[in-house]
Amino acid sequence: VGVRLESISVALWAEFDQPSMLVINEFVVSQDTPLPAKVTLRFPSDGNLIAVAYESNGQLANAPYESPAEQGDWQTVTLNVTSYAAYRIEYYQPLERDGNKRSFYFQWLGDYPAKTFDLEIQIPADSVNVTSSPALDSLVKSDDGLHLIGTVSTANLKMGQSFPFKI
Repeated sequence: VGVRLESISVALWAEFDQPSMLVINEFVVSQDTPLPAKVTLRFPSDGNLIAVAYESNGQLANAPYESPAEQGDWQTVTLNVTSYAAYRIEYYQPLERDGNKRSFYFQWLGDYPAKTFDLEIQIPADSVNVTSSPALDSLVKSDDGLHLIGTVSTANLKMGQSFPFKI
């Protein structure tokens, strides 16, 4: 049995603490995946990897990983997964800019089958004319009023089934 993901959650935080997109890919391997398992994730070649971590007793701890390797338009990072806890990679990726217009393209490449896939986008609250593909399931103001939060979800992604998202 190869690696299967119970869940993949992607958080896209626009202009969080720098003028780019913070991308957080968090995954949990399914209980039928034998451990330890090597999980290799791809992220864009212009991405700047800042964290590789796993959840331990409610806290994030650094996870062992192999340094990113260039692979065409992508970089790969391989994590050594030793538990059924949530693991994550975080990286910054530039936003496309055209005057005041900003856009961003994300793609989950489907390297592993995933039972659930959730994407959450957080953008500045003063954003206008927000469009996305696929359409967001919801777009609401955050409790602190500083952001708009949008979500889109799907289920039972097969191996090789990608999930592209543009906002």
